[in-house]
Amino acid sequence: MKTKNEYKSFNTDKSIKELKYNLLQQRETFGNLIIEQEFYKKLLNAPIYQSEKLNVFEKLEGFKNELKQTAETNKLLLNEIGVQLFQIDKKVECDDLFCDNFFIKEIDTLELKIHNFLIKITALKLQMIEYFQDVMIEN
Repeated sequence: MKTKNEYKSFNTDKSIKELKYNLLQQRETFGNLIIEQEFYKKLLNAPIYQSEKLNVFEKLEGFKNELKQTAETNKLLLNEIGVQLFQIDKKVECDDLFCDNFFIKEIDTLELKIHNFLIKITALKLQMIEYFQDVMIEN
């Protein structure tokens, strides 16, 4: 039985420095994903596939569409991470409990989006790798 990877927040126990560090790590990850997505785009357009395999064109076009959607989501999440980093810098000036709770809820919402996106992008990459192994021309 496969365990489902569900999001769980531990942000209420973290310091501002920890939250900022996590966001900086996520920003780095999403920046690297942009480079990786560009590589996959080039790979999908390369003339290296066996033409006799069934539905090669359709499958590659499907991957291209999914990759385009994930690239757009990646950029949106990268922007949201930037906004949260900006808010962390401003949060240092705010010391009341309401401010803390609001801030942590915002971080939790973003982390849930990131969690779901990373599961989706990992599944897409695995699908593409398995497919490429099957249809690439071997020399």
